[in-house]
Amino acid sequence: MNRCCRWSVVAILVTACILLLAVQQVAYADQSEAVDEREHAETDYSEDKAAAEDLFSPLELELLSMLNDARQQQDLSPLQPSHRLAEIARSHAEEMIELDYFSHRSPKRGSPAARVRDAGVDTCRVGENLAGNTCVSHAHEMLLASRAHRANMMNTSYEFVGIAVVSGSRYGKIIVQLFAGDLTETQ
Repeated sequence: MNRCCRWSVVAILVTACILLLAVQQVAYADQSEAVDEREHAETDYSEDKAAAEDLFSPLELELLSMLNDARQQQDLSPLQPSHRLAEIARSHAEEMIELDYFSHRSPKRGSPAARVRDAGVDTCRVGENLAGNTCVSHAHEMLLASRAHRANMMNTSYEFVGIAVVSGSRYGKIIVQLFAGDLTETQ
């Protein structure tokens, strides 16, 4: 094999390694999805901080705190925790573990916007971040380091967030952050 062919083989191997690393990165923090939905209806739906402490696990509260601290550093208002969004996020995380997949698109319930709508929640905008990690603080840092995920976290159109942390996946924990604008109940 001549010298030129050897360098071509090396270049192909290096490219393959880079692509493999990129695929692994996506497996840990899948691309974010922000889907515009219809205009919101008339009834406001939110919970206060004391209620959040009763409705969310300590790890979910830790993620909410880190998320709102990051927003505060950018002079953005904090996101309000939503029990309804957290239920939807938790259901999606549990389904991903049960069916062994990692995606915004559920084979049973479709896109994040479809899952929110089908749960009887009406909102003008929906976004979702997914992460898989053994440590929630590492997952948070990975999401902040990703341009698309950070955009969801810092989006001023979002007022509410539901956070789910579910153990048992091949990554250790599945983390779902489900963002929404104004929330109203339709069912």
